[in-house]
Amino acid sequence: MSADFLLVDNEPAVLELSSKIAALEACDFISLDTEFLRVVTYYPKLCLAQLCIDGTTYLADPVKTDIRRVIEALLFTKATVLVFSGSEDIEILADLAREYQLSRLSPENCIDIQTMCGFAEKSTAFSLRSCVKEFLEIELEKSETRSDWSQRPLTREQLEYSVLDVFYLKDLYDCLMQDISPVKLSWLKSEMQEILLRYSSRPSLDEAYLNIAGAGTLNEKELKRLKFLCSRRLEFAVGHDEALNRIITTSALCSIAREKPQNSHDLAECHMKWGAIRQYGTMVLDWVKQADRQPDEAVRLPYDYFSSKGEYKDAYRRLKHLVESCCVKAGISPELLKQKRLLNDYFYALHYGAAPKLLSSWRQEVIGAISFERLMSSGS
Repeated sequence: MSADFLLVDNEPAVLELSSKIAALEACDFISLDTEFLRVVTYYPKLCLAQLCIDGTTYLADPVKTDIRRVIEALLFTKATVLVFSGSEDIEILADLAREYQLSRLSPENCIDIQTMCGFAEKSTAFSLRSCVKEFLEIELEKSETRSDWSQRPLTREQLEYSVLDVFYLKDLYDCLMQDISPVKLSWLKSEMQEILLRYSSRPSLDEAYLNIAGAGTLNEKELKRLKFLCSRRLEFAVGHDEALNRIITTSALCSIAREKPQNSHDLAECHMKWGAIRQYGTMVLDWVKQADRQPDEAVRLPYDYFSSKGEYKDAYRRLKHLVESCCVKAGISPELLKQKRLLNDYFYALHYGAAPKLLSSWRQEVIGAISFERLMSSGS
């Protein structure tokens, strides 16, 4: 395919595109993708925004011109915004909305085609390329995947590649809609509202440790240390716009919390990278010391606490099997609900007297009731 597009790299073009978006109605669609850099920074740096409207693709260039009006129009549009694996696109829009002091962090109506696949009883692991090939029988080029999108001018190959990321989203939507009933569509829309909220929210300093893999294996003192380390790491990353893993790789956090390193060699033994040790080692060692001087407090368990306990192994297996069976019966992909995040939350929420996500919103219609006692019973 020869990819046609319109460059939006000057103020008149920005005004024209933003006006076009503002005029769209609820029956209209905008396909969206972004190209960005996030190798060394905490915040993603937007390099290009691709929007396809009625078959015309617009490439909005924030490096060459101010595209605030386009972003604002996109956030407040009545149209449905289509994305593919769009968590980072949602995050970028939310960050820009905060920077521009806008009252809305994400579009009101947004559909992630990858998520939509699950409600059409397809795999949610499809890449865009495999999705287009599977449903539209079109082979996409992926030669520019690792391009430097901050360079200017962008090459013709880069521009054409960026167009393909949005050009087929509406066709995929139309194709998948053939397999989605009104009930499943309502489930999809409900799920999308939760996704928009999850990825447009900023992480809390006090809760930064909860999602760290392996945290459930730590004892109370080590967990307290991990909480302090994660809080300081996030605070530093946000304040200095530094990528989290350039300070301490996430995989090293539990080792540092457990081993309580005293010097650079100890940090390396905990799998902290030498480049980070040279730059931040002294600071991290100071954080370790500070952590043990913090006042005693009850530390909330991490999300993977129960999955790390052997006595819950069979219960997890039963829960996963139950979820899979319910999804098959409902005609949706089990991948939507057998996520580790949701399985962990079931036991976690019950422990703290809350309603598990598996038993709330649209998911309760699919799962129904779950007997905790039966899950835990060795005779099940």
